[in-house]
Amino acid sequence: MRTTITIMFALFLSACSVAEVRPIEKPKSELAWNIQVLDIRIDDSRIANHWAGVFAMGGFSAEKAASLKPMIVSALSGFATSQNAKRAVLIVNIEKYMQVLGGNEGGAIARVSWQLNDERDNSILSGTFFAARSAAGFDVMNLGELILGIVGSRVVQSVADAVNKSQSATPIDHTFANFEEAIRSLPKSVFGGGGLIIGAATEQSPDWTWVK
Repeated sequence: MRTTITIMFALFLSACSVAEVRPIEKPKSELAWNIQVLDIRIDDSRIANHWAGVFAMGGFSAEKAASLKPMIVSALSGFATSQNAKRAVLIVNIEKYMQVLGGNEGGAIARVSWQLNDERDNSILSGTFFAARSAAGFDVMNLGELILGIVGSRVVQSVADAVNKSQSATPIDHTFANFEEAIRSLPKSVFGGGGLIIGAATEQSPDWTWVK
């Protein structure tokens, strides 16, 4: 039985959307900074995983968050850099993360701050935002990865906007300036269960304010 569930879960994940960091617009000129992605900061005490009537799979963790670093590095590698570029360090801080996963629906939200510092640790750029989205079907168990792609895309786009000295005409989907805007995209209740494998029918009403 356990083997069957494991195989089904693997097939389930293989059909999910793949997270990626992809800015809407690239810089129109060369970067003045040679950016090193120093750290993706979060610890498990700032993560809340909840499941509504399903097995505890697809949970978010600090280890999973670390996968954002190579995605950002890859995206920044597509930006042209000046020969005289000075070293700068990028730090992304996922201040809080919460997700609720159900049988065929789910939602997740992250509060994020980031900063780009020079060699002397002086701030060059910084920002804060929320990333939030709901999901259905195969994407439910992949919500953590999808949120990471959204976070990385917003940070990289912010760097491009700073170079262009203007904000991209097309915003990064599922990112918000404040908590009140973010929770409008999240489910008020998540239902799961009711089947042999999934378990007893359960409904959860998430308290998204934990992230605020």
